[in-house]
Amino acid sequence: MILTRERRGMTQEKKPKWLLICQLLIILLVKDSLALTCMPCHEVQCPPDPTCPGGKVWGVCGCCLECAKVKNEKCGGLYGFSGTCDQGLECVHRGWDMFDSEGVCQEKATDDNGMSEKHRNREN
Repeated sequence: MILTRERRGMTQEKKPKWLLICQLLIILLVKDSLALTCMPCHEVQCPPDPTCPGGKVWGVCGCCLECAKVKNEKCGGLYGFSGTCDQGLECVHRGWDMFDSEGVCQEKATDDNGMSEKHRNREN
């Protein structure tokens, strides 16, 4: 009987340690699954120089040029995969403005001081 209680006690002590280790592994896997990983630029083969209706911007990883988004095109998104707006435009998000939400390129609305509406609203 004493032997059985000791074994149960050891099993109960080991269970929380294994549970904790499993929880830590799950957290690490989930955390790393949301990370953006880019290859070194010297290993990337960029497509030919694009012909664009607007300007050109560097892609998400900063290795290749791509067309800047023009008015009414999607922009932003997770890691900026939906693109960057051309000069004179800004990515406007509808509703909840989260860091990874997708928006639409719109003309920058500026006041008499040259401050965009987006920045003016953040100061108030």
